[in-house]
Amino acid sequence: MFEGMWPHALSNIEAGHSIIMELKYKNLHDKIKILEGGSKLKRGTSEQHDTPTTGQPRIINLTKKQLTKEQINILNLGPQYAMEISPKNALTISS
Repeated sequence: MFEGMWPHALSNIEAGHSIIMELKYKNLHDKIKILEGGSKLKRGTSEQHDTPTTGQPRIINLTKKQLTKEQINILNLGPQYAMEISPKNALTISS
């Protein structure tokens, strides 16, 4: 009844797999080109700004002590640069 259908089914399976594999290899090839820098789709790196784009200062000094420019620059880098306490203690992460 179904004699001769197996070669037809096999060719359809092979055609489908070859299309999928071509797309996967093309995607991987494009990623390699981006990593090697040979692609026109280079991703730009963002520059770190001294002041936030919102216009509000990142550091608000609530003490009477005047901070030096070096101290403000370090504080602008983020809590991971705080030397007095470990970063794990400086950050609270809620899930």
